[in-house]
Amino acid sequence: MHRPPPSLSTLVISLALLFEACGTPRAQESTAPTAAASLATATTVTPTGAPTAFPLPSILPSPEATPSAVAALAHCTGRPSVGTGDSFHAVSTWAGYVAGEPPGSVSCVEASWVEPTVTCDDAPAGVDIWVGIGAYDSVDLGIEDKGHPIQQAGTGVDCEDGLAEHYAWHQYLPRDSEDQRFRTAGDGGEMVVEPGDRMWAQVRYGDGAFTMTVANLSTGDVRSVTQSGAGRHRSSAEWIVSGEADEPMARFASVMFSGGLVTLGGIVGPVGAASWNRNRIDEWAGDIKRLRVSDLNAAGDGFRVIWLHR
Repeated sequence: MHRPPPSLSTLVISLALLFEACGTPRAQESTAPTAAASLATATTVTPTGAPTAFPLPSILPSPEATPSAVAALAHCTGRPSVGTGDSFHAVSTWAGYVAGEPPGSVSCVEASWVEPTVTCDDAPAGVDIWVGIGAYDSVDLGIEDKGHPIQQAGTGVDCEDGLAEHYAWHQYLPRDSEDQRFRTAGDGGEMVVEPGDRMWAQVRYGDGAFTMTVANLSTGDVRSVTQSGAGRHRSSAEWIVSGEADEPMARFASVMFSGGLVTLGGIVGPVGAASWNRNRIDEWAGDIKRLRVSDLNAAGDGFRVIWLHR
């Protein structure tokens, strides 16, 4: 809307007020930062890539979606291993790597991966990605642990009616008859897992209990559960992709494990450390090879699992 120009009297009054404001000292402003300024200057840790070594926290991460929870993750520790060891090829209903020693020596295993995009058909199907301790036999590694408890933590995908559902889970067999989804203690909400999220999982033994942890490094959500266990049979550490033998394997291109660590006999090192040997295992369902496993990378802490067949 068009406004008329101000009158002369209006201009005089305005100039008088301006001179009065300029000549009057302003009250001293508070130097205390505002809440918005405090938030702007607060230190924020953004989780990127594979986790690096952090000091062991006194308290396990709380199940809150915060970057600080990711920064507090306690990684496998021990006397450092040097060099690389041998891998023996094997076949199983699992796909991945297994490191082993005499009973009662594995105290920690961990790794990270990028959650794959999964294509579902109409038929039910699934796939699990996990790390674990126990329940593996190997002549090459000199261990007989099958039939004893296994502790696992990772992510899973279920295909129902052509749709893929991703979730985080843990399981302590035979105590848990099936995988247990991580939930918060308050509202029971599950961890959100989406294709492309960088995930991290660990199983740790100490003080007569197993602690199973899954972290979504892309969102900062960390979930952890501790269950008591004797821990006498801890002969093997596993980095695995698996499916159900009686149903199709959910389709994906590949899963790349990285940052694979294990504490074995008090020594910490990557999957391929010289302090222990390991099995590289491809997954078969009957006479069909469904998953193929690559050699370890140059650092010995990563490998790829490739989908071949339903």
